[in-house]
Amino acid sequence: MIDASASYPSPPGSPSSKDRVNRGKTSEIGSSQDELNTTALKALLGLSSWQCGAISKSDKPCGWQILKKHRRHIDTHLCSMLTLDQSSPRLQYDLEKLIGFVHCHHHQHGPPRQIRLDEWISVFPSPPDQPSLRPLVERQIAKCFGRPTTTCMGTSRKGIRCNKTIGGQKVANCTKTISQICDAEVYLSDIKLDHYLQVLAVNVCCHFHTDQSLSKNVPAWKEKILAIRNEADLGPTDLQHKSTTRGSEKQIPTPNRHESRHASVKEEQRKSSKGQDRKITLPCPSTDRLGNPHLHWPSQYDETPLKIVKRSESPNDHTTSYHDIRRQMMDALDDEDKKDGFLYIYEVKGNKGFVKIGYTTRSINKRHDEWTFDCNRELVSLFPIGATEARRVPHAHRVEKLCHAELSYRNNVIYCDGCLKEHFEWFEVSPSEAIAVVRKWTTWIETKPYLFDGSLKEEEARKSADIDQFMDTMSKNTGDIRTSR
Repeated sequence: MIDASASYPSPPGSPSSKDRVNRGKTSEIGSSQDELNTTALKALLGLSSWQCGAISKSDKPCGWQILKKHRRHIDTHLCSMLTLDQSSPRLQYDLEKLIGFVHCHHHQHGPPRQIRLDEWISVFPSPPDQPSLRPLVERQIAKCFGRPTTTCMGTSRKGIRCNKTIGGQKVANCTKTISQICDAEVYLSDIKLDHYLQVLAVNVCCHFHTDQSLSKNVPAWKEKILAIRNEADLGPTDLQHKSTTRGSEKQIPTPNRHESRHASVKEEQRKSSKGQDRKITLPCPSTDRLGNPHLHWPSQYDETPLKIVKRSESPNDHTTSYHDIRRQMMDALDDEDKKDGFLYIYEVKGNKGFVKIGYTTRSINKRHDEWTFDCNRELVSLFPIGATEARRVPHAHRVEKLCHAELSYRNNVIYCDGCLKEHFEWFEVSPSEAIAVVRKWTTWIETKPYLFDGSLKEEEARKSADIDQFMDTMSKNTGDIRTSR
């Protein structure tokens, strides 16, 4: 669980008394004394039941209970927010800190966090006499694009959603593009707005639906943004330039059908390759590339630090994992466990000291290519080493479970900005330690410790009853000095 009481950067200064909201009858959270008590605010934010409440994948509120150690911090924090309105510089900062206290580790990042943030901001009253402040406009614009997705937004002629995976590179491009569109420099400029909407359109879909996205999504998005802009009485900043140049300004062209399809297919093919030709370049688009929305963002892997949403509570005591190891050993093999497969270990560039351990019943290279495409991370293979170890292992899924159990004391849950999912198979250990563990359990499974019906042999069950001695013997036999005494 994330420690929400950890240090935070200094927030913006508190609003002066002139900035405080006159919470009268029109205020959603006001009272007759123009003051709001903590209990009322807690109810309006949906925190009275002390549950996480974030919207889960099933579109239902999460029922995880808020940690008791966080509840006192929540009450104190809410008390400090009683005077804020939607124009307060520190509102978003305070709400993000509140999410750290309220949400479980599954919902600290991604869409659930943003949805909750937008929901909470709407609870606070609009600023008096300032109904069109730009921060409010920018939040409304961000909502125009809906919830982030990893699948194509295109539809077939029958109106069926495509749902083909677009890949982590495009997901990242969408996030960056929406952030740019929400900048006043872009949404107040018709020329820049048109361009960035085209950039977004080619990144929310697969190459088969690029033309459809450009022709349907761009006009629909722009109509919504112009409505928001007009309601806020914000005119385009390039309007004066247009009138003085009498239409001589250079418009950013919309790619024609053949250019769009050609560039999109070429880009898709390049991304689905193994990545030898991809270069890390600066994220700022060059001037000569602004005209082509397909080339606006450079093709690059994500090398930023992994987002850790949950760490192990006992990272220095490997014996805490022994109970999980024996439980995995004693469980009867299920249908998936009985299949042969390949074990693998890899790390990703920019994140030394973290390894992922997994298995596949297919080709390791094919699984690695899928992961690279989905998560937009360049991986470095650590295991298998050589052709001897690149072999099928019996009960590969059970071997993976045993490896995960032994290293659970160093397990981290990672949130991925590429596939918008949590990854549970990451461990903060050295490559040599991870390789030793995989080799140990591969050797053990090859001794055929399970009967035909999937149950553990009586002899192995007896040996593992004293799990400390069992693990010590295992480590000595395989040369794993980490756990041997």
